[in-house]
Amino acid sequence: MEDLKGFVEPATPSHTYDVLDKRLLVGLAHNARFSPTQLKKLVNLSKDGIRHRIEKMHKNYTILQNILILNPFVLGFKFHTLALEINFPSINEEMILIGKLAMHPNTAWIGQCLGKYNLIVNIITSKEDTKSIVSQIRKICESNLGKSELVEITQMHSYNLLPKWFINETGISERVLYKQKNSFNEILSYPSINQVKRTSIDKLDVSIIRSLSQDSSKSIANIADELKSPFNTIKNRLRSLIKNEIILAFRPLINSAFLHFFPFVALIKLNSDSEIDNIRSFLKNHGNAGFVLETKGKWSFEWFAANKNNAQIYKDTKELREKFKSIKDITTLFIVKDYKMTFIPEYVLNNGLDSCLMKKRLFKP
Repeated sequence: MEDLKGFVEPATPSHTYDVLDKRLLVGLAHNARFSPTQLKKLVNLSKDGIRHRIEKMHKNYTILQNILILNPFVLGFKFHTLALEINFPSINEEMILIGKLAMHPNTAWIGQCLGKYNLIVNIITSKEDTKSIVSQIRKICESNLGKSELVEITQMHSYNLLPKWFINETGISERVLYKQKNSFNEILSYPSINQVKRTSIDKLDVSIIRSLSQDSSKSIANIADELKSPFNTIKNRLRSLIKNEIILAFRPLINSAFLHFFPFVALIKLNSDSEIDNIRSFLKNHGNAGFVLETKGKWSFEWFAANKNNAQIYKDTKELREKFKSIKDITTLFIVKDYKMTFIPEYVLNNGLDSCLMKKRLFKP
């Protein structure tokens, strides 16, 4: 199992960040493909100085990986959350169980939590295989499993890896980030997505996605060389994949513990849908928002957010209850550590993408 050195790891003296480091993180969190030339507009540093700082943040595990955020719905995949109450008899057995979950080809995120559920597992499956995959996950946990709850994720409204309050503290406005040209920034609209829109892709699209799956900042020239395709062909295909909302974002996976965040997820259950539009908008635009997932099942929203301290998390959830009377219950889980984070788990990478193939593309390149 690849341990992502998650939130439980304490910061060390090497994990100190000045305002220039933070501004670089904000730029990369908006678009991991930003070049030193583009980042230079955010920091008063030379391009070599920018490269040095970014390299340092990779080496000390502040930036763990540059990930590709892929739209699972448009390609026909199913996206679920499995919330588990696990009774761990020992640390060793706990790590063995989590290791098995991390190695499962359908798991996209595994979060160790404090709260009603102590393990959250996101899975991406085909429509036909969902039931059997959920059974496999539960079987891995069966000797330690208490309560569990399965919900289907039907919409995704936000997928930020840095909260707005952190961005605001650096003095960078979102308008400046969106105005940056090149690196496909002008066409990345970060849309809300749902299960309605569907499309298919061809072999070259699949090859491009696979190439970017390990490093979403990989240059077009490197992809073209790897796939033995013309530079402009790769560039145009990438533009098409973005415009058709298949590729949603290029993000760095940032170790938030080193930035002294307190990440949490709020599972929000409603009495009725009377305020659902307002709740959706509130969660998406909140200064602490990370991922906002709309679900079908025991709760209606999963709100992944981060704050500076636990007291503020309490205030956030209290504000939600007071503002929206249709909220029946909020289950707050403190995220301790994550062991896997990807929108292209092994199933999608090795098999699932091939099921989306067709000889003639449904959209223009």
